[in-house]
Amino acid sequence: LAPTTIYTDTDVTTGQTYYYVVQAMDESFNRSGYSNQVEATPEAKLVDVTFQVTVPDWTPDDATVYIVGDHSELCGWCNPQTVAMTQLDDVTWTRSFSMADGVALQYKYTRGNWDVNEWWGEIVSTNNRSATVDYGTTGTQLIADTVPYWRDPLVIDHFPGEGATGVDTSVVLSVTLSRYLDPATII
Repeated sequence: LAPTTIYTDTDVTTGQTYYYVVQAMDESFNRSGYSNQVEATPEAKLVDVTFQVTVPDWTPDDATVYIVGDHSELCGWCNPQTVAMTQLDDVTWTRSFSMADGVALQYKYTRGNWDVNEWWGEIVSTNNRSATVDYGTTGTQLIADTVPYWRDPLVIDHFPGEGATGVDTSVVLSVTLSRYLDPATII
């Protein structure tokens, strides 16, 4: 180790105990006796993880966005109305946690129950988002997501407009939904 007096073991496994002794050697290769033994059990580094999600602009104004997942901080797939996020602006929500480095996560965003969770692409049914907590160089991690659609179709436009009066009875009413509905599956 000369000239340094510090040794860092970077090849360890979290939770496994390691035992260390030191033996000195001079320039003539004479060895000293062993030092006293010390032990150490590495613990995972904690990472400040921030989940930030952008939701559709047609998300109801009175909605609260929640995050739910398989990790204890994410409620362990419990009630999807447990871990509320904080609204930053009209479409951005955030929530931060302290999590162990290297943890693999599965999670989803909801508006409070399983009937109004995110629903798009491969994130349907029981499919989830996934991420791995990574300490990186700063001990902070941003997981930024976008929810393109919610499971429940929401009215995003309609004619006549809100509060319209004096509408002729022959006017064709129209409604635009947030996602396509297959007429064959509508009951």
